[in-house]
Amino acid sequence: MEPYSIYNVLLRIKYFIILIIKNLKVIALFSLLGSGLGFYYFKVSIKVYEAQCTLMLDKGDSSIGGLSGALNMASQFGLNNLGDNEAEKMIQVLKSRTVVKSTFLKTIKINDTLDCIANHFMNSEWSEERDNLVTLSLQDTSLLELNNKKKKVIERIYGYFTKQCLFAKLSNEGIIDLTVKLKAEDLALKLNKELVKKMGEYYYANITEKEVKNLSLINKKLDSIKSRLAIVEIKYLSFKDNNIASVKAQARLEEIRLRRDVELLNKLYIEAVKNHEFAKFKLEYEKPLIQIIDSPMKPLSTSKVSLVSSLILFSFLGGFISLLFVIGRDLWKQISTKMNEIEKGISSNLN
Repeated sequence: MEPYSIYNVLLRIKYFIILIIKNLKVIALFSLLGSGLGFYYFKVSIKVYEAQCTLMLDKGDSSIGGLSGALNMASQFGLNNLGDNEAEKMIQVLKSRTVVKSTFLKTIKINDTLDCIANHFMNSEWSEERDNLVTLSLQDTSLLELNNKKKKVIERIYGYFTKQCLFAKLSNEGIIDLTVKLKAEDLALKLNKELVKKMGEYYYANITEKEVKNLSLINKKLDSIKSRLAIVEIKYLSFKDNNIASVKAQARLEEIRLRRDVELLNKLYIEAVKNHEFAKFKLEYEKPLIQIIDSPMKPLSTSKVSLVSSLILFSFLGGFISLLFVIGRDLWKQISTKMNEIEKGISSNLN
């Protein structure tokens, strides 16, 4: 850069410094107004409580069928292509309509008031328009049985809650950080716990669906064999009691047939008991366990901006706006002066 250019830049800097010094009162006034707005913002801002929970999934052997069960569950929730990470799938399940809406239909007590979570939520988060929203009853426990108005309210709650209040992220080694942010401390605390509980119920029910059906089928077979064995044993014993002194070949043949049926059913029963115990063991082995590492406890942390931060931020914004105003006004004066000089020059030339 040429020396005269540097000199011009320094002159402009000096000029703006002098300009700022001359207008310190204006800048101070704007900053004072900004701090007043910051104080007002601090007063009117609502304190938001954060219920934070840390959990992880301790899953059974996925090679036996757990992974396929998870994918089946995900497809039922409409969650396709969730990736290979089970924790990511858990987050998607947590935010699914089925889990969230079912949770909001549960009944809990807050401040000695027993009501469904949806009503507690609307009373807290949407108090200004609460009178215009439909109220759910304690009998509304099934999403399928709700009327259209209640379905619309639940859908609105779901959209607002999942976007504004529910935050879930995956940290290292498959650990999930779950946060619920609400205006009411008790509601945030209990809703966090109910969400985790409902998620566990749905995950367990779907991940073990195949094994539960298998165990139910084996139970039916076991009961059938047991009943049949009892009938045949009674027939065999009755026949022996009634034919103690009989030496007929026909009676002997019938006794052999009945004894053979008893022995065969005994073997089938023993095998069915083994299969039943194995199915129970497999079900318990593959049962996923959601481990709560850190559970939310009172007093919950809050996310309301501090008074000092609010004053500093708004004062800075006020000062910045005043600088733009002072510099803009000075530039406008310079442009106006130049325009007047040009007009005078043109007038003098014409004369």
